[in-house]
Amino acid sequence: MSNFDLSEALESPLDWTAEKTEDKSCCSDMECDPDEIFKLNVDLELVVSQNPLPMHRVVSLLLRANKIKKYLQRKGRGLSDDQLCTMIMNSIEKTVVERVGTSSFPSGRRITLNRLRSWECFLTDREKKDIVCTAASTPVELCAATLKGGNHSHKVTFKMASYSGSEMTVALSLIKQKLYISCTMIDDKAVLRLEECDEEDLKAISNESDMERFLFHVKGVDGTRFESVKCRGWFISTSYEKELQPLEMCQVDAVNRETAFSMK
Repeated sequence: MSNFDLSEALESPLDWTAEKTEDKSCCSDMECDPDEIFKLNVDLELVVSQNPLPMHRVVSLLLRANKIKKYLQRKGRGLSDDQLCTMIMNSIEKTVVERVGTSSFPSGRRITLNRLRSWECFLTDREKKDIVCTAASTPVELCAATLKGGNHSHKVTFKMASYSGSEMTVALSLIKQKLYISCTMIDDKAVLRLEECDEEDLKAISNESDMERFLFHVKGVDGTRFESVKCRGWFISTSYEKELQPLEMCQVDAVNRETAFSMK
């Protein structure tokens, strides 16, 4: 899959030189007619705008899309939709500016987040794996497993506490225990841990302390994601396929990691 080269699907690169003489604002106020939205695939649509664009650009796009489709049909037999999508995404060059290990608190002044309320919940990832606690291991770890029959009693009950602020921010702890999920950057990698902490110490968290490692921003539309406040861009995740693997921090585009959860 790593050998996939999008250039193999194209006969020649796109010629963008002609576009430089066109009005750069032509795309700023596009209006789309619903009758001119063509469904190419489950997650791919071709939208023809009402702006008078050169026909050669439309034809060029259609030809290249057709070549990519033929290439994937030839090279991608037996692959899942996710694997085919990965082939395409791996061919795209991206320039990403990341704030690694950067706190979300504004610098230069003291900011305090106060605890508002708390509730109990279970967490299940998008692969229907529940979060369980491996009490036999030292230190204690959180893992994801598919529970069947009468084993649902092994699910971890979390206590989720919300905090003030412009974003929804929470702390996650194991019910009836003083163990909280924390995130700390070690050697350019965010590490998830269970730390013992007194609840009173987390009533108010300021940017002048290291307690923000216990805080996570709640994000997501197609599922709930927990982004570390201390290590922006890193999310609580489970193994995509394997059972009884520990929860870890990962970046949103990590392969074979699941970052979306449902709360019950």
